[in-house]
Amino acid sequence: FQRAYFIGTVFEKRAIFTGRQFLAATDFGVLRGDRTENGVRSPDKPAVFKDIPHFHGCKFHQNTSFDGAVFETPLDQEAARSFRTLKLAMEQLKATSEEQRFFRLEMKAEHPSLPLARRWLSGLYAVCSDYGFSLLRPLAALALSTLLIASLHGALVNHQSGTVGLQSWVFTTPDFDRERTWQWMRYVLIDAIPVPGLDRVQIELREALFGKNGGIATAAMLLEMLHKLIAIVCVFLFGLALRNLFKMKS
Repeated sequence: FQRAYFIGTVFEKRAIFTGRQFLAATDFGVLRGDRTENGVRSPDKPAVFKDIPHFHGCKFHQNTSFDGAVFETPLDQEAARSFRTLKLAMEQLKATSEEQRFFRLEMKAEHPSLPLARRWLSGLYAVCSDYGFSLLRPLAALALSTLLIASLHGALVNHQSGTVGLQSWVFTTPDFDRERTWQWMRYVLIDAIPVPGLDRVQIELREALFGKNGGIATAAMLLEMLHKLIAIVCVFLFGLALRNLFKMKS
């Protein structure tokens, strides 16, 4: 192919470009509104792949773009291999954003055929970080897990102090224990922010809230370990999303 534009093209069946060479500018993306049709500015028109695209063995020109293209392909191993081919091709062109996009599509296509344990982990990876491309999802996961574990810790504190129900956590009630509430809040925040150097403070707060020994102290420690693990994973996923979105590569 010399110069080739597939803007607005809908590939209803498999698009087979195997072994082809693209010798000049090639665009599978969208029409960005800088052209007009009958005097009217054109809307974005994505190229749409309804089935698996085959680009195995292709040679791409450096001015090749899949930006905005829509892939409605079935999710299976064949699609994963096709996206892997495009990922490696974009890596050779140093097109980092395109490479990352095809990596994400490859992960999505592989998901249904993975063994149960790996499929479960892949699903969590997708939900919590959109395969390492969402800044919001890791923060939301950390916030939701913190609220849940904080409520469980609050129930343990109430049980340890002999308080029944949640009335001691309501600021307007006579039973409100301000000091114990602030201790509980500090304890939860230290859990949620994995910063080194706060271990001694956390141990002191844990002993004050849950005691040194017994089932309640043990349960609180297990919840603390779980919370720290979730926090570390969420911070890692947030950093990974920053790296991917700003196209930083090791």
